[in-house]
Amino acid sequence: MANTKGKLYLIPTTLGDNEPLEVLPMSVKKIIERTNHYIVENEKSARRFIKKISPRKSQPGLTIHLLDKFTDIYPQSEKAEEAAFLSAKGFYFNSPVYSKEQKETIEAIEKLQLFVNAHPNSQYLSEANAIVKELDFKLEKKAFEIAKQYNLISDYKASIKSFNNFLLEFPGATLYRYWWI
Repeated sequence: MANTKGKLYLIPTTLGDNEPLEVLPMSVKKIIERTNHYIVENEKSARRFIKKISPRKSQPGLTIHLLDKFTDIYPQSEKAEEAAFLSAKGFYFNSPVYSKEQKETIEAIEKLQLFVNAHPNSQYLSEANAIVKELDFKLEKKAFEIAKQYNLISDYKASIKSFNNFLLEFPGATLYRYWWI
């Protein structure tokens, strides 16, 4: 059997509470209705999204591959590096605002660092590094704001301890000069 090439569609999903069919063009619905093979970041949310777009589509008939597994299964693919980067970048989109719990931010930094280590000459290296820098700043800002909050409520002992921890954890911090604000 000869290798046949198919088409790869990048299907956008919605962010927020909007119903997909309210904001996505009908062409996306048509593509989903005729597609049964997907490479996704998260199977559960992908199935939920497909169900919203095409409620009558048979879920058991779908073939779903996880993007982060693609590079394990097809390491020699010409798309392996791109898939690895997009998989790592996917974690970036799960990172919440700095004032929330940062578990997903830390996970995103780890995934991006693994990508950078595995692909040091990648064309995606500068974008990966820029994302890591942005995520690291988010962690820095959270630690800074916690220390600042202790100062604001006049718990000076906790504030000093938090600022010391902040400086130890982020020695090149850009926010350290604003500690008195």
